[in-house]
Parts: sequence; structure tokens; C-alpha cells
Amino acid sequence: MSVLFEIHGIKTAYDSLPVLQGITFSIEKGDFVGIVGPNGSGKSTLIKNMAKVLPYQAGRVFFMDKELEKYRQKEFAKKLSVVSQEHPAEIAYSVYDVVMMGRTPHWGFFQKETVADEVIVEQALKLAGISHLKKRLVSELSGGEKQRVFIAQAIAQKPEILLLDEPTTHLDIHYQVEIMDVINKLNEDQNLTILVVLHDLNLASQYCDKVIMLDQGCIAAMGTPQEVITASNISKVYNCEVTISSHPITQTPFVALHPKINNRNFSRDQNRSVVIHIVAGGGSGFEYFNIFKRYGYAVTAGVLNMGDSDWIEAQKNNIELVEEEPFSPITDTKKRENIILAAQSDLIVLTDVPFGRGNIENARTVAELAEKGKTVLVVNQDSLKERDYSGGIASSCLESIKGLANVYLCSKKDTIDTVNGILKEGEGHEKEARRRDDSGLYG
Repeated sequence: MSVLFEIHGIKTAYDSLPVLQGITFSIEKGDFVGIVGPNGSGKSTLIKNMAKVLPYQAGRVFFMDKELEKYRQKEFAKKLSVVSQEHPAEIAYSVYDVVMMGRTPHWGFFQKETVADEVIVEQALKLAGISHLKKRLVSELSGGEKQRVFIAQAIAQKPEILLLDEPTTHLDIHYQVEIMDVINKLNEDQNLTILVVLHDLNLASQYCDKVIMLDQGCIAAMGTPQEVITASNISKVYNCEVTISSHPITQTPFVALHPKINNRNFSRDQNRSVVIHIVAGGGSGFEYFNIFKRYGYAVTAGVLNMGDSDWIEAQKNNIELVEEEPFSPITDTKKRENIILAAQSDLIVLTDVPFGRGNIENARTVAELAEKGKTVLVVNQDSLKERDYSGGIASSCLESIKGLANVYLCSKKDTIDTVNGILKEGEGHEKEARRRDDSGLYG
């Protein structure tokens, strides 16, 4: 593939305020590249630099093997089209006329459109899916329809690359998908190179082949959606916690935000994080990782073998855990580490994990901590014998703690309600303890 754009260390500032601080990357013919990042990270500035709308103060940019500054504006407009995020409110021209304006870089002085131009405009209207609107005034159209008009105008320029600055801003979900589908079709069917600034990480993940994540004028991450759109990168750049899963249709990374407010039915001292330690394995834990984090709880886990599906999910979500070598039984060292980590939690949740000789120490750890007074929730206790491959050791071990006051049992579907209830009850005990302590009853 041939390189269209080469950006080497560009720096841009508004007055004395630095915006881009040494950006370097390249775009190849046929790429579909997404630019993401928080507000103020430099996304729109980068587009303006590349479109020759805004000069950069340092670095070098090459477009089709020629330095950007050496292009005359009309020559450049034949090769690169830009669709901005804002357009004039009132445009008293027909859709056809506005799209025909995309042909002006190819005209000489006093030249009018030719039959060839008309053919190109009709093709652009068809590609953008707005042939039926060509006689309508642009001012009469919806936001999504207007955006497609300007995409058609950009297509009519017959560019080598199309730059789009937040083309889905202010649009309903229906129009967002519609616009991204049009752009994607141009990339796939016409091999048109695309560089698009997007706010929505899920749109970037679903449509783009490559993603560049900016943070404070620098590239924080660059690569495929799988490499860039991770919980770790989003936490560092956007300062928020998310859960990353696979989109059920495209299998691309899917971002789910965590609310910053816990379940409205559960109040707790906001200065103290509630930690839930999950004992899982073999895929029995990832649903719990996600739902507990969604409710605002901190989550730890262990012991999990490296490569286990729960281990993979824990890694994606930056969950602190105790890990063991692949396909290896839990060693005494890892068991001790797990006891220490679990003891620091507010609640231990034992999922409906199958037990065998390799992970029997996890069952023993839960039992030992429960006997010492640690609050434990056992999920689907009734099915334990069916998934006990340890010769009955796990069943015997956990049966011995079943009647303890600090051990709770629940079905899988009732887990989150039971957890909230346990912690709310614990909150009441803490308040009573503080009241008695304040009155001198405890010393």
C-alpha cells in the first residue's frame, strides 16, 4: 500500500498555548482511520493542520510524497476533501447545486459545469444515498440529510482522501449509523481513504481499521481498535472507568461506561470504596466482574490461571487479581496471596465455578476466611455437587460453613440484590458500632 500522508512531529499552538505537541503518524491508501480523544486533546486542530486550514509551527507534513506547504490551494483541493462538523444554518440552494460546488476546484476561470461534471455529481448523490433529494433546498433538510449533502459534495471533488471532523455530532443514533455506513461504503467500494474525528468510541471501534487516541496534544495510543480501545487507555485518557466487551455482531471492542453513582437503593460512605472479591474461573466470573463494576463496586479476584477466560476478562477490566501459571494447581504461595487480597475486601462472592484438584485451594480459602468471620456469599450452592470434580472435597469444605451467620446463599439471578442487601445490612451494623463507640460503650 502507498503512503498518502506522513506527519512528522508537528506542533501547533494558539497564541502561546500549545495544542499539538509532536504528532507523528502515517496514513496509507485505503485506510479508514479514526481520531479519538477528550475535548481539547487536539483532534480538530490536527484535521485543520492536515487540510491546510491552520498552519503548524514545527514539524513536517508530506502528502502524496510532496511537502504540504508546496501545494497550491486549488491543486490541493482536487486531492483532499473536508467535511466539517458545522455548516451554515440557511443555504438557499438545491441539493444538486451544493453538490456541484464540489467540482469547482477542477474548473478554470468562467468555466461552467460539463456533462462529465453532471455525471460525477449524479454518482456522488447516489453514493451518499440522496438522489431523491437533489431538487430540494438544503435548508429544508434534516440534520442527517444535510450531512449527507456535504459528504456528497466532498465525493464530487474526486479526492484521494476524505477528512471528516465529527460528522455525527448532534445527530440521532439512526443518522449516526446512516452517516457512518455511507462513509464505510465509500472506503470499501471506492477504496477512498478516510480520516474521521469521532467522539463516540463505539463508532470508532466498529467502523475504523486504525484508531489514534490523542491526549493533551500527544498520541496516547495508536493501532487497531483492539489495541487502542482498552479499559486501561480509556481510564488514563478519559479519567473514567469502563467495561470492554466484544460487540455481539462485529466482535469489535464495545465500551460500557460505569456510573459514578452507586445503586440508588444502596447508600454508603462515599469516601470508602466497597470491594468485592470474586472467586471464579472457567468463565463463571466475567458476568460478575461487569455487573459489580457497573454498580460502582471495586472488584478483585483470585486465584485464576493465566489464559483462563475469567483471567482474560479480568485483564481487560484492570481488575487486581492473584494469578497462577496456566494449567497449574494453586500453589501455597498463590493461596496466601489470595487470602491476603480477599481479606481486604468487604465481601467474598464465590461463583458457581467447577472445582477440581487444580483449584480446590480456592474452596479452602473461602471456607477458612468464612470461619474467621469474613462475610461470604455463595452462588448456586445447590448445584455444587454437580460441578465438584475434587472427589467431594469442595462440597464438604463449603458445606461446613453453610450455617454460619456471615455466610449467605443465593441463586445467580438474585446475586446483585443479595449483595446490595448484605452491604446495606453491614452499613447498619457499622453505624450502630460507631454510635456505641461514641457513647463510650466500647471503651
